Amino acid sequence: MTFLSGLAAAVAAILLMPTVSDLISVAKILRRRGRARGTPTPGDVPRLLFLVPAHNEEALIVSCVESLRRVRYPADGFAIWVVADNCSDRTATMAREAGAQCIERRDPMRPGKPHAIAWALELLPLADFDAVVIVDADVVVDEAFATGLARAAPLRAKVVQPQNNVRNPFDNALTRMAAVLSTANHVLAFGLKTRAGLNVPLSAGMSLGTDVLTRQPWPAFSIGEDWELYALLTEQGVRTESAPQAHLYAEEARSLRQSASQRHRWAAGKLV
Repeated sequence: MTFLSGLAAAVAAILLMPTVSDLISVAKILRRRGRARGTPTPGDVPRLLFLVPAHNEEALIVSCVESLRRVRYPADGFAIWVVADNCSDRTATMAREAGAQCIERRDPMRPGKPHAIAWALELLPLADFDAVVIVDADVVVDEAFATGLARAAPLRAKVVQPQNNVRNPFDNALTRMAAVLSTANHVLAFGLKTRAGLNVPLSAGMSLGTDVLTRQPWPAFSIGEDWELYALLTEQGVRTESAPQAHLYAEEARSLRQSASQRHRWAAGKLV
C-alpha cells in the first residue's frame, strides 16, 4: 500500500508539472509588469548553432542536414553540428558528407540523448553564437525555419520553441488527427500562452539562448528531458516562448502498432 501511494504521488506530480510551470510563469509576469522589452538591433542577424544529436541515424541524418543547409539565412549566420552518439553505423560519415560538422561521442557508461547534448555543449564554441537550436535527426525543417526563429530576437537570454508539424498529414485518419493536435497545440494554445506572457512547453527544435546555457549548463537528464527542462527554466524565470513562423516536420506513424513502435524507439534513443 505504501508503494502504491508513493507511485500515485509520483504520477500526480508529473501530471501537475505543466500547471505548476504556468502558475510560476504568471507570478513572474506580475513582477515583470512595466519593464521594457528588448528589441533586436536593425540589421542584426542572430547567429544560430544547429545541434543534431544522433544515435545510429544513417537512414535519416542526410535529409535532416540537407534541410538545415537549405534554410534561407545568411551563410555566416549559422553552423550545423552533429553529435554522433555511441554510433555503430555510418551516421558520422554521412553527416559530414551531407555538409555538417560532426563530433563523435563514445561513452557507453552514460548513454542517451541528454548526455550527448550536455557533452557537445561543453565542446562547441557557444560564445560565437546567440542560440543553440537542438534539432532531432529524424526531422526536416522549412526553408524559413531560421528566419522564423530570428523574429523572436534577441535570443541570447530566452528559449524559443518552433512549430512542430506532421510531415505526412494526409496519409490516413491517424496522421490527420496528429496534424490537428499539433496545430491546436503550437498555433492556438502556444500562441495564446506567448501573447499572455506564459511559458510554452519545449520539444524538438527548441532554441536555447547562449546566455541561458552559460548561466545554467544543460540540466535535464531524464527520459522526459524536454518537460524537465521546461519546468526547470520556468522555475528560474527564463522566458520560453513560441515561434510560429519557424516550422519543422516529423513523420507521423500510420497505425497504432507503428505508433507504439515509434515511441518505444524514441524512448530507447534517450537511453542507449
